[in-house]
Amino acid sequence: MKSSILCGILSAVSALSAGTLPLVPMPQRVMEKDGLCSSKTVTCSRDASLKPEGYRLTVTPKGVAIVSADDAGEFHARQTLRQLADEKGRYACCEIEDAPRYGWRGLMLDEGRHFFGKDVVKGMLDRMAAHKFNIFHWHLVDDQGWRLEIKRHPELVEWGARRPCSVKYGTHPSWPNGKLHFETNTEPYGPYFYTQDDVKEILAYAKERHITVIPEIELPGHVRAMLAAHPEFSCAGASLPRVPRTWWAIEDDVLCAGNDGGIKLLEEIFDEVCELFPEAPVIHIGGDECHKNRWKECPKCQARIRKLGLKDESALQAWLTTHFARYLEAKGRRVLGWDEILNGDVPTSAIGMSWRTARHGRDVMTAAEAARRGHDVVCTPNTFCYIDYAQGLPSDPYTYIGGNLPLKRCYWFDPAAGVAEADRKHILGGQGNCWSEYTLNRFDLDWKTWPRACALAEVLWTGPEKRDWKGFLSRMKIHRERLIAQGVNCAPWEEPFEPEPDAETPELMKTFDGQPVTTVEQWEKIRRPELMKEFLEKFYGVRPEAAEKPQVVFSAEEPDKVMVDGTAIRKRIRISYAGPYGTNSFVATAFIPVTAKDKPAPAFVLICNRDPKENLDPERVKKSGFWPVEQIVARGYAAIAFFNGDVAKETNDPAKAFSNGVFPCYERPGDRSDTSWGVLSAWAWGASRVLDWIETEPLLDAKHVAVVGHSRGGKTSLLAGATDERFAMACVNDSGCGGAKLAHVDLPESEHYSAFLCSRVIYWFCGAFEKYAVNHDLPIREEDKGRWWFKPLRVDQHEWAALVAPRLLAIGSASEDKWAGQPGEFHTARLASPVWELYGKKGLGAEVFPPRDVPIQTGDVSYHLRTGIHNLTPWDWDRYMDFADSHGWRK
Repeated sequence: MKSSILCGILSAVSALSAGTLPLVPMPQRVMEKDGLCSSKTVTCSRDASLKPEGYRLTVTPKGVAIVSADDAGEFHARQTLRQLADEKGRYACCEIEDAPRYGWRGLMLDEGRHFFGKDVVKGMLDRMAAHKFNIFHWHLVDDQGWRLEIKRHPELVEWGARRPCSVKYGTHPSWPNGKLHFETNTEPYGPYFYTQDDVKEILAYAKERHITVIPEIELPGHVRAMLAAHPEFSCAGASLPRVPRTWWAIEDDVLCAGNDGGIKLLEEIFDEVCELFPEAPVIHIGGDECHKNRWKECPKCQARIRKLGLKDESALQAWLTTHFARYLEAKGRRVLGWDEILNGDVPTSAIGMSWRTARHGRDVMTAAEAARRGHDVVCTPNTFCYIDYAQGLPSDPYTYIGGNLPLKRCYWFDPAAGVAEADRKHILGGQGNCWSEYTLNRFDLDWKTWPRACALAEVLWTGPEKRDWKGFLSRMKIHRERLIAQGVNCAPWEEPFEPEPDAETPELMKTFDGQPVTTVEQWEKIRRPELMKEFLEKFYGVRPEAAEKPQVVFSAEEPDKVMVDGTAIRKRIRISYAGPYGTNSFVATAFIPVTAKDKPAPAFVLICNRDPKENLDPERVKKSGFWPVEQIVARGYAAIAFFNGDVAKETNDPAKAFSNGVFPCYERPGDRSDTSWGVLSAWAWGASRVLDWIETEPLLDAKHVAVVGHSRGGKTSLLAGATDERFAMACVNDSGCGGAKLAHVDLPESEHYSAFLCSRVIYWFCGAFEKYAVNHDLPIREEDKGRWWFKPLRVDQHEWAALVAPRLLAIGSASEDKWAGQPGEFHTARLASPVWELYGKKGLGAEVFPPRDVPIQTGDVSYHLRTGIHNLTPWDWDRYMDFADSHGWRK
């Protein structure tokens, strides 16, 4: 059987085109050569100039030569060589230069919930070595089990390595009457644990494969198995039942932080762990999901808080983290823990394992923030790296905890995403996590781990900047057969549909008369002006001449006020303007970080098209995620907004539209033409007036201002960014009909309705917007059929987006948006990118529509697809601020 599979692998290899040797992870540089090497001669030497773990591998018909930086580099070269071999042991000739992108390339195995044993662990180490992983994170204790022999405290395995029952496999929790419930079996589990001799055997096995083993001993939460042996160290005391937790989910009973005996017990445990794991440079102390309700009720914990002068229970955990960080530092080790350990005043020597994103709550210490504060970080976000999550297969024999993590999503993992360039030195790498609540045995573990760990291996070794999804899939089709031949229960994968732009998409880099645009001079003198003219005359409308030099006056609407818990200065500015036919004004509200007194703050200007009573409440009584002032100010940015309806009403009734806003200053209703400016153009005009004020405000950095809009406001932010070059970034959220829409790319049915609706509300754009249309069978009324507005323009939204170049452009959309076309918005960013490249900058840097919640922020154009509906959310705001951070806006 194995022989036939290997023959299939060889034939598949020969069918691959050049540059596609089935290597996983793909080396940094591969030069394929003709021929095969049958020689078994392998010569090895060292070159100290190579990067750690790096190597050069040369395969010729005469033999194999390996030059490496160190023993690990030689070992990695031999793993690559194994993948070059056919069923006869011959190697494909090539030259390879290789070194890892990240120093921390890990997999974690949870044995607290289910125990796998030495043979399974050794098999996992074998496969890790073959894929160039170098860290095995061993999760040895949890609420449901203690799996490590501590000779000084044998009671830990006596009580903690067994439990009376477990959650019944294949079942998930329910909430009858609002209370959590799990269905359990009647089978005792254990005693299962590793003796210290077992551990030494596994450590020796890992060392031979150049894998460092990092043990995890949880505290102060996830310790119910330890408390089964020592209930006196819980807040409940000796009355706590002496049994590990039998359900999954989070346990309320945690270590009593006010009990010196519990702290002493853990110190003695760590003494022995350090002796048992002499080559582990760090010790993982957990620190996650520590419920603090017991601490709030515990006299000992409250006494500790008062004695130390701590603020609250969160500060108590920070004190506990600091205690063990100092204790382990004295033994030459650093503390590593889940990102919760970085909340509070803890030493910068503590390493965070970032598993949560900002969507998990306000207490999350993101990788970007941790690195900014000087902490080293291992990135392992659950949205990319939790391989106990379902993998999107239509038919799957195994049970998962939930979630959705298909192979492609793993491949989209970028440990440094959203981290400022100056802070990326703190990103050590990343890892995949094999949690075992719903993972029972080797076959279950293999199926969930592989091939997703292959994707993580390539990202961590080769680097996110070199990933090639299509090339990876072509190699994986062969590599999966290789894994199966080795006895691995490797899962298949679904290849998701990837929308591509239609060939009829208007060509950005050609003028209307077909001349190619290849220089910045051609873009600025020919292509940009003709695109601007096309959009303004036929799409958004040309502003009256008088509007180009408005008479604008700024005045304080209210006295400045310190708000947001003392972190921000609120300014209310009335912007008054006058034109030939009238006067008007609108109010902009700004929340500026108090730190701006020392250094002017960059700013985000929101064109708010939502209920101002909710979204622009200056007193912040009603708070909305649409304008999360507290969140923006906490990141060091100013939050400034105005209500679009104060500049121009959303109506196509000229009589109503001209009763307010900017229009009566510059036009008489009877003077309007097809090319007169529309509402969106008026809103963009308002954003520019806010920018006028920003230039007068010493607390604000006028060189770093972004304009933000949602839905129609998203188109407006493009308009503002394209027509006012003072905006350093345009943020476009759920912007409706997007790039490639007019080129007949098939977008969701709802998008067709959106286009139809827009044709009814032409005043959002301009009188000429009736000419904007799509070649689809729209649900139009009989009397409208044949009307002249259903004819396509020769421009598209991606060309409008390109007019923002070379400044920053950030586009976002929502997965369940019924008002906008997500693929079109992605292609807006993708198809506009060549103009940034013309300026010597980097565009989107992605060809394939990304999975949800995976921001692409490696260039000067970004895109993200958020899980959710048509809205502007705190998560979107964080992505826009991450993007600004990555370009040094807060240096």
